[in-house]
Amino acid sequence: SSFVFVWMHVVAVAWFLFAGVLVNSTSGEAACSNVVIGPVSSLQWRSHVERFASSSAEVLEDDGFWATIRQHAQQVLELCPQLLLVSMLLSVQNSLARVYRGTTESPRELLRHAQEIARAANDIQGGMRVGALADWPVSQLQERIHSLVGRLHGEAATAQRVWTAMEQPGTVSEEQYSRAFSDVAATLQGLGLEWWPCRGTLIALLRYGSSEATLPDGSRHVVERDIDVMIKVDGAKNHAWVARQIEFELQSRGWLGCFAKTSATWEQEPKWETRKDLLYCIRSEPYFMLLDASTYLYSDDGSEIFVHGHRTQNGTWFVPPNVGPLSRVGGVLPTRALRPFQKCQAFQGSCPCPRQPDVTLHAMLLSDWNCIALPPVSSIVGSNMSVVHLLEGLHERGAAIERNGCVSMMRYVGQCRLLADVF
Repeated sequence: SSFVFVWMHVVAVAWFLFAGVLVNSTSGEAACSNVVIGPVSSLQWRSHVERFASSSAEVLEDDGFWATIRQHAQQVLELCPQLLLVSMLLSVQNSLARVYRGTTESPRELLRHAQEIARAANDIQGGMRVGALADWPVSQLQERIHSLVGRLHGEAATAQRVWTAMEQPGTVSEEQYSRAFSDVAATLQGLGLEWWPCRGTLIALLRYGSSEATLPDGSRHVVERDIDVMIKVDGAKNHAWVARQIEFELQSRGWLGCFAKTSATWEQEPKWETRKDLLYCIRSEPYFMLLDASTYLYSDDGSEIFVHGHRTQNGTWFVPPNVGPLSRVGGVLPTRALRPFQKCQAFQGSCPCPRQPDVTLHAMLLSDWNCIALPPVSSIVGSNMSVVHLLEGLHERGAAIERNGCVSMMRYVGQCRLLADVF
């Protein structure tokens, strides 16, 4: 798991330090600022870390300098053990930051490992004399580590409550879904956020203007039981602020809480600058409801949206093509598929709807099912309808939606080339 990987990494580094730094903690103090390791001097590295420690960045990429230190371990221990200690603390804080923004599958395990990492950092610093560290940014790095542990502690507690509620979802009626959707819509609109329904929720609204429908033969078709939306943010920091505001507003409406995580797997995350792009919010009483929100950013010229990406040296965005909810389309979606927005009927009201809803659905659904307009027969309870009767019922519902000035699924029936395959 991700936690085992982080902990093995930190234990290895801690053992390395205990084996050398504690024995050589007072050597080379006067000349430490003049040590050259590979292409960089200890003074340059110290200044680099100091700037990071006083910045708002979450992770400092060392460009291979930490690996160079490990390769020249004996030389560093003899000439500048402080350099090794600061690099180790930086490694701890980077590992914690990556765990913090990574996938949290086990909150208790995450918290336990985070506490052990912090204790290791404290123990190692205790092996060196205070005077030897006076000119090094040790205290700033430790403050970052302690802050991350505190944030992890809070998120672990929230995650535990959320996952407990998710294990007992129960059932939800159309009226309850409507109330929950109204909570979400009012919250997002009240915060002035750009948002739109996606995946199953978008299918339900396009097809029925609701989460379910009673079909012409009296059978019941439940399309959706959670709420899927996409929300625009302006980066990782803005996502954190948006997530807090959404949670605060929903809690004021009786929801339990929210929890953020990344859609990138642990194997993918070290390779790319990913972020916490997902937000799960739970209502547990008097019924269960899950808000499953994904967040996205615009490219600099506004022509595309993407979920994960990082700035290259020339200032442009690089988007990893196989990471996140848009991985089926190379990680990006043209803005013309969204804007200008049209309207989706949402129960008795309406909500923003992407300009090309079929494009967004094919980009985000995890299957190659081409007929998005018609429901598969296996999802309809107690149905013995013919294709003709189903189409009549959907056309009637779609016509009512269109009369309300909203887009319906009927314009996509032509994509269902083999209707027999639906049944």
